[in-house]
Amino acid sequence: MMREVAALYRASSWAKNPSRAALFDEYAANISLSVRSRLYVNGTAGGYWACEMPTGELVQVRHIIDFVTVGPALAGDLSPLQVSEMAAFVARELRTPHWLRALSLGDGAASRSDRKDHGPWGS
Repeated sequence: MMREVAALYRASSWAKNPSRAALFDEYAANISLSVRSRLYVNGTAGGYWACEMPTGELVQVRHIIDFVTVGPALAGDLSPLQVSEMAAFVARELRTPHWLRALSLGDGAASRSDRKDHGPWGS
């Protein structure tokens, strides 16, 4: 969203402000770096993200929402390896012959989920 606001500051006839745009671009870059370095789960069995609990504990979340939202939001920031790992995660853990799971069967919460619409059984 910060990048979108920056674009508005650069292009808008009513709010043109290049220095404010640069500030929002800088904020976005810093947040992106922090998110990617702290929350991305990499490796051949990775390609998904973690969430940080109020205690600071990181909990891996194997859910389609991160693929759908983080992918487009950080597309220009992700390395080719991360893009490949994320696509492999979807193919490996979410895609079935007939639909997509919202939550991977490998997620720690999958066995406790009773959601048919947005859990391990559907999307």
